[in-house]
Amino acid sequence: MFTPTEQTVLSKLPQEVQRTLSEYPSVAQNYLMARSLPVLTENYKLELFEIYYDCADLPALAIKKGVLTTNETNCDTPPTIVEGIGDDGAVFIQVRERVILNRVRGHFPEVKSVLVEVS
Repeated sequence: MFTPTEQTVLSKLPQEVQRTLSEYPSVAQNYLMARSLPVLTENYKLELFEIYYDCADLPALAIKKGVLTTNETNCDTPPTIVEGIGDDGAVFIQVRERVILNRVRGHFPEVKSVLVEVS
């Protein structure tokens, strides 16, 4: 599944992270693709920022062009994986309590409005 070079990169992560990523290969792939991308500059404006908990199909939180939307999540248990996806792929990945990728450095998009769906 992973090339020898990718396996070497993954083997440098803490053991607990490696074990968890073996259960979430798509997150490992996102990490491998984004790890060498630059940290977003101070003036970079994310037009899209989505937070996924445990690889759910829908983001728990999404900010698109300043509009915040949310989807229902199971907040009773801490997530194993938190993944932030921006305009050009993964910008933040946390595995258990360890942040293994942070390209955002606090430059999150500004929320100008909140989309509320009425049932």
